[in-house]
Amino acid sequence: LPKESPKPKVYLEVPSNEYKPLGKELVVTFIDVGQGDSIFIKTPGGKNGLIDAGGTPYWKQSDYDPGEEIVVPFLESQKIKKLDFVIATHADGDHIGGIPAVLKRFPIGLLYENGIVSDQPEYEEMHKVIDSKKIVTSVLKQGIGFDVDPSVKFEVFAPPKDFYFGEDNNNSIVIRLVYGDVSFLLTGDLESSAEADIVHTYGTDI
Repeated sequence: LPKESPKPKVYLEVPSNEYKPLGKELVVTFIDVGQGDSIFIKTPGGKNGLIDAGGTPYWKQSDYDPGEEIVVPFLESQKIKKLDFVIATHADGDHIGGIPAVLKRFPIGLLYENGIVSDQPEYEEMHKVIDSKKIVTSVLKQGIGFDVDPSVKFEVFAPPKDFYFGEDNNNSIVIRLVYGDVSFLLTGDLESSAEADIVHTYGTDI
């Protein structure tokens, strides 16, 4: 007889912190870039898109680039070969500062902006890469839709169609992403006056 009774076998199933779809699904990943934001979208039809890429504003006087350090490695880990679209919501450094690293690493189908030319260093750096790689750009404003995948609907709620606000944040591109019964409202750095405009324009459609 054994000196000790056998220990019970315990099977502990620890879920991964990364969701892995079983089939063709919409996957939306919010990437932790610290300040700012970065959102990766993979559609059921296999199209890949990125909204913003974080960034360190120039006034922080830091060389840290979350685009290079976080976003690019994440996309590589997902075996991404091309981004079908990139959306730069507005010109603040903590949203677009990481985009140049992404543009340098991956072929880009189309880059969307809000149409406002900025003197921010991050904006100028992004456009240097856009020009050098001859990336096609387009402007998104309220009411303009864009087709990526027939099973997913992208609605543009902001900036307003006929004017811009005085503050950069309020001119953020706002996307409502709809897939079946699930929707996401992706708002950039929107503030109260632009939020009120969206509520007035779209009401319960939000």
